[in-house]
Amino acid sequence: MTPYMAQGAATSIEDAAILARCLDEVAGEDIEGAFRTYEAHRKPRTSRIQAISSANIWLKEGEDDPSWLYGYDAWNVALGPMKATARAE
Repeated sequence: MTPYMAQGAATSIEDAAILARCLDEVAGEDIEGAFRTYEAHRKPRTSRIQAISSANIWLKEGEDDPSWLYGYDAWNVALGPMKATARAE
């Protein structure tokens, strides 16, 4: 994560909260499934943050509402069924 949005530590904390929730939901029964849900949930958000940060365009291209970034609640965001990304074999 590049420093332009100062989100490296913040996304790590979000990651930990989401992973804890995913693992809690399976109660030790489907650890692999919990990690698939975690990845499917986190990858779109962290990819967006990474891309904007790498391009150093934060709030420069009409993205005037930072609530998608700063208003994210990792403890309460819906984790619902998500399509897991394909694993590289």
